Amino acid sequence: MSRCTDSVRDAIHRTVSKNRVAELAGRLIRERSDLSGDMEYGAGQLLMRIAAEMGLEAEEQPVEGRRSNILIRMRGAPGGKTLLYSGHIDVVPPGAEELWDSPPFEPQVRGDRLYGRGACDMKGSIAAMLHALEVLRQCAVPLRGEVLLALDVDEETSNKGMRRLLASGVRADACIVGEPTDLEINLGHKGVMGLWLTFSGRRAHASRPEMGVNPIVHAAEMVEKIRAFQSGTLDKRQSRLLGHSTMTVTMLQAGRELNSIPDRCDMRVDRRYLPGETAEQILAETQRLIDEVSSVEEGCRCTLQMTTNCPPGEIEAEHPLVKAMMSAVSPGKPERAALKPFLASCEMAMLMEGLGIPALIFGPGSIRQAHITNEYVELDQLARGAEIFARMAVEYLGTAQEDRHG
Repeated sequence: MSRCTDSVRDAIHRTVSKNRVAELAGRLIRERSDLSGDMEYGAGQLLMRIAAEMGLEAEEQPVEGRRSNILIRMRGAPGGKTLLYSGHIDVVPPGAEELWDSPPFEPQVRGDRLYGRGACDMKGSIAAMLHALEVLRQCAVPLRGEVLLALDVDEETSNKGMRRLLASGVRADACIVGEPTDLEINLGHKGVMGLWLTFSGRRAHASRPEMGVNPIVHAAEMVEKIRAFQSGTLDKRQSRLLGHSTMTVTMLQAGRELNSIPDRCDMRVDRRYLPGETAEQILAETQRLIDEVSSVEEGCRCTLQMTTNCPPGEIEAEHPLVKAMMSAVSPGKPERAALKPFLASCEMAMLMEGLGIPALIFGPGSIRQAHITNEYVELDQLARGAEIFARMAVEYLGTAQEDRHG
């Protein structure tokens, strides 16, 4: 049974403004928060101002230097639960800005789309969350408990902000991670581990290659080892929801001049893994592949470093949090709400493990738009996302009126 009554649902629907949520998203896009300059500082300060404009509590949670998480709270009647909405402030760099149809940090509406870096991943979702809180206040919905909007830094790189949040003692009862899902409920994601392999050889003149040890050759052999490991082992590790594990070489770098054998070759490997696989297992398997390559020729050495690790996670479709979200997405006919996997990785599992709470992934925008040139989000999805976030707060927390009516 839905806890969001028809009257509350109608009030939320009437109050949500497509123009307002687009304005909020545009203001956030304009504050550049990639790896340049002060990174997330300007966007964080803007979020503090927006929270103050809305009459919401807000605090900065220092992470490093001028980088801070932003925590925004809307408190309701005491004695209830806390629903955590999670988002990240940082965005990936825009790449070659001349390839964009409009400057990436100058938001532009064309048709029913808002363009700009972060429009989809995920400043649009943050704007929808903020507008949801604004709408609940304007409608005077007497929530029982509180909504906590936790916006962290460094999600796209090393998850420093999330680690700081988890270590801070923050408490919540359930979490919605606002990554772009096309407003479909996503039940889980693969883990992602970054691996950095450094092959060391021996320099020599290219006219006498036999005098050196070429690390590029051994890196190439490692590429073939990884391909064989993928087809022979990882393709067979399957999850009903998430598919199979993967191991992909994404970067190779070596050499400075044409006529020299280099003494070093760096390789980056992206490893996506499933619940049941462990970091220790992944590192041991990778080391075995390295050992097979290193044994081919004396003088070849390789070191292995894990650069980042975000674990996998999933929630059961029958979990009460999922049921509440289904009612928020499709009032009256929750069974019509789509349940899918999240095809990228995010911080859902870190929140589940670190706080010991259930979580799912849901937000406006398509993951296909994330990280690309001419990134955009549909304005209709921003408005619908705000409406659903507002309804979800009522579905999960309930209202103080329920207590009075028994």
